[in-house]
Amino acid sequence: MNKPRKQAEFDAADLSAVVVHELNNIGVPLRGFVDLATENAPESELMRSYLDELRIGVARIAALASDLESLAQGSSPLARCAIGDCMPTAQEVNCNDTWEVNWQCSASTAVKVDSFHAGRAIQSLARAAQGAATQDGPTVLMVTKETLQSASCAACGTAISPKGKRVLVTAHGTRLATARALRNPLESQSAGRAIRKLGLAILVHSAHHGGGHILVDESASSLSIAFMAA
Repeated sequence: MNKPRKQAEFDAADLSAVVVHELNNIGVPLRGFVDLATENAPESELMRSYLDELRIGVARIAALASDLESLAQGSSPLARCAIGDCMPTAQEVNCNDTWEVNWQCSASTAVKVDSFHAGRAIQSLARAAQGAATQDGPTVLMVTKETLQSASCAACGTAISPKGKRVLVTAHGTRLATARALRNPLESQSAGRAIRKLGLAILVHSAHHGGGHILVDESASSLSIAFMAA
């Protein structure tokens, strides 16, 4: 009697690495063909608008591949670094020139984080804010240093001790995400489209592996990542 074949086991890192590879295989040739088409397209405003939309789509593929790398990257021990070193660039967030940080504390303020995952989490937060924006304008993240009272992580429910200050990276917008959506983003009915669900899942994963927790205000109009001040 034949024994049933054991099903191959894949964890999130294995799956993410495969998906990143395939997304790059799709995105790189597409970007090349869009550039070629742009160079050879007739001088038509309508045609240019079509190519611009294609270019935006290709940029989103590249951004998603970049985010998924955070799932394939193993965690590192938490270390002391400046919060400014964790902030992504405009190119990484894919916000072009509409990217701002409102520093309510110094960029040199020390936090205890895994800087790779902390940076990925902030990147994902900025994209979530950009996607939830109801009007044109820069994507702004506010960085503050404060003591939290009676706070708990919206994603995992962990109570955050009021002892010691936290550095909060906050995005304000219209219903960025509810606490309910953040508890299990990939299965939540309130998280929205599949691409948004994946973005929230990466945000939650990266924030936790980066040494942070996620806070949502009661109206779900702001979303913060809280890191321990070193």
